[in-house]
Amino acid sequence: TLLRAEGPTLSARIRSVDVTNRTVQFAMFVAWDQEPEEKTLPVAQDARIVLDGSEGKLSDLKGADDGPFAMLRLSLDQKVVQGIYIARGRN
Repeated sequence: TLLRAEGPTLSARIRSVDVTNRTVQFAMFVAWDQEPEEKTLPVAQDARIVLDGSEGKLSDLKGADDGPFAMLRLSLDQKVVQGIYIARGRN
């Protein structure tokens, strides 16, 4: 028997990426009538980065105030980003 547990996946806009410190700042959408919640979290060394269906690197990500829409997969404790998935055609 195999048991696998994963943290939540969030919809967010990438605001900035710090490749040296392996962190990503993002704006997480909580509700339509509220301002996005800003967070900065570390990115795991083995995090999966997928851009338009292809494997990428953290250094491939570019942030901005209206940065790319992404799905962020977090660790169980929600303190580390384990996956970043961006489909630019959906921005």
